[in-house]
Amino acid sequence: AAFGTSDDGADIQVFGLRPDLVGQSGIVVRNAPFGDSETLTWELVARRRFSRRWSLLASFAHMWNRDHAGAYLGQQVRANEYPGTPNDLINTDARGRHAYRDWSFKAHGTYAGPWGLLVTPFVRHQSGQPFGRTLRTTLNYGTTAVLTEPVGTRRQRHVTLVDVRVEKVIRLPGDRRLTGFVDVFNAFNANPEQNLSWETATSLRPLVIVPPRIARVGFRLDW
Repeated sequence: AAFGTSDDGADIQVFGLRPDLVGQSGIVVRNAPFGDSETLTWELVARRRFSRRWSLLASFAHMWNRDHAGAYLGQQVRANEYPGTPNDLINTDARGRHAYRDWSFKAHGTYAGPWGLLVTPFVRHQSGQPFGRTLRTTLNYGTTAVLTEPVGTRRQRHVTLVDVRVEKVIRLPGDRRLTGFVDVFNAFNANPEQNLSWETATSLRPLVIVPPRIARVGFRLDW
């Protein structure tokens, strides 16, 4: 996209130091004017005890957050954790907080199959991290990151992973047991990005991707 076209956003005003303070040093000790955070969580849990060869435990949580942070997932969004300059208040709520929501789902169960096999699947779903694009700008006191959008304007890809274990117990003389098992992690080989670049200059560049499918075979002897 070109500059000066209709898709350009509004101007963002950033603030430097007064000229007479540039190069000066000093320490100010006081409470941050805005320091409160709020998190509201709604959670639902369902459980089925083992019966008729299977059991299940599932949970869903939805979180509404208004918090302070200088960075998320290693992505700097402002210079300070709590507002320390007017630039730290850009694209935050009235108290300098980042407002966004998250949710997650987990479910695992057991199934006693034929031939003495025990199958244990595990499903995890995590909403993508909310974010807003940032811009690194140089002011008369140094270089800082500034939010060009509120955190929560955009969201990274959701991550859904399925792991499964299949095991079989073989009873040995003397009350000993040999257990053979196969673990498969990321069974469907999902490959969403876990982290993207939020900085405008490298916007949406993948930084971390979910590892590929991994299988593990093992044995355990109990005596």
